[in-house]
Amino acid sequence: MAIGVAVSIASCKRATEVLPPGSRTGYYVTTSGSAAGNGSDADPWDLKTALNGASGVIHPGDTVWVRAGSYLGPFTSNMAGNAAAAITVRAYPGERAVIDGKNTPSGQEILTVDGSYTDFWGLEVINSLTQRTDTRHSGVYLRNAQHVKLINLIIHDTGMGVFGDPGARFCEVYGSIIYNGGWETTTRSNGHALYMKGDAAGAKLLKDNVMFNMFGLGVHVYADAGTGPLYNITVDGNVVFNSGTLSDYTNSNILAGGEDVADNITIQNNYTYFSPGLGAYNNRIGYLSTANGSLTFRNNYLVGGGPVLETRFWNTAVVQGNTLYGTGTLVDFRDADGTGYTWSSNNYSAIRPRRRGISAEGPTRCPTGERRRASAAVIADWPCRRQPSWPSVRTRTSRGEPTSSCTTGAIRRVSPSTSAP
Repeated sequence: MAIGVAVSIASCKRATEVLPPGSRTGYYVTTSGSAAGNGSDADPWDLKTALNGASGVIHPGDTVWVRAGSYLGPFTSNMAGNAAAAITVRAYPGERAVIDGKNTPSGQEILTVDGSYTDFWGLEVINSLTQRTDTRHSGVYLRNAQHVKLINLIIHDTGMGVFGDPGARFCEVYGSIIYNGGWETTTRSNGHALYMKGDAAGAKLLKDNVMFNMFGLGVHVYADAGTGPLYNITVDGNVVFNSGTLSDYTNSNILAGGEDVADNITIQNNYTYFSPGLGAYNNRIGYLSTANGSLTFRNNYLVGGGPVLETRFWNTAVVQGNTLYGTGTLVDFRDADGTGYTWSSNNYSAIRPRRRGISAEGPTRCPTGERRRASAAVIADWPCRRQPSWPSVRTRTSRGEPTSSCTTGAIRRVSPSTSAP
């Protein structure tokens, strides 16, 4: 029996061009290649040699084609393109190039990225070990990376999907699918799809990714005290659903905020979803009592969990054009009042709600006109509306492959007596 919504996620139409082996301009890597090769299709390199620049043979603007097969990690990339011409490391079209971290030693990650101006495109990163009771390695670790892009990767069954250090600057994770990552101990679950920190000298963009069924969170923009700030991070156009549902512990689809200050955070155009009866906080924006800087939270579509949205302690925040849909508390607003907030044009839809209001530290406060708390500036777009009966669909064209597109979300109401397709 379905209650509430049916969700269609990530229906994609991709380019299908496949050329004969060796017909692409660039260098080649195979599972049987070697450091003694010259990088040609007939005499390819191994992956380790290529990621170290092949002793200076690989230059800005070059492409390294990774042929089909399983490459046992760990690997570290030190390649350096430049602002005019990035280096591209890409799975050969029509082939499945897999980096497997099953042999990765403790203290290392499956693919560690240093270097600069390098695009990693179309690779699959996995850990084929099946144990889930001990730490698993990150699929991709953006360590000292500068101007690096991860494009259309498939990352699954790793620890973290992608972990980004504060000093990894001007990096982008785009169009990737990340799922089934993480592990669980007797006290907690761990393993987030995208775990990002950022210092004030750089920026990070997380755009058009699909993330689901992690042991931990989906998007985790977070830092423990003293481990690095959270500056200049944009989360745009992602689909995140059922985070934490592989474990016995609840987790959010998106968390932005930690014990160190977050500032210049943008979260926009995302779809996040929990199936009925699953999840806790869907989106948590702010953490504990940390006083943060500026936030933009707009045009997001949040379904399920409870509360659907929690906000905490921003100096300035723009919260506009969002849709919140759930069976219980929709907004948990923790600031003392609405000073610094611009909160407007949001849509609230409740499925047979037992109460209409938002949760504060104390009892639920119900609206009076346009006032939900002490300041009328906080949330001036009440009351709840009816359940939406129209589809919400967003199709986004791949920037890397203009002939490809993905429908990143389709959410519609279904009757409680109707089975979801």
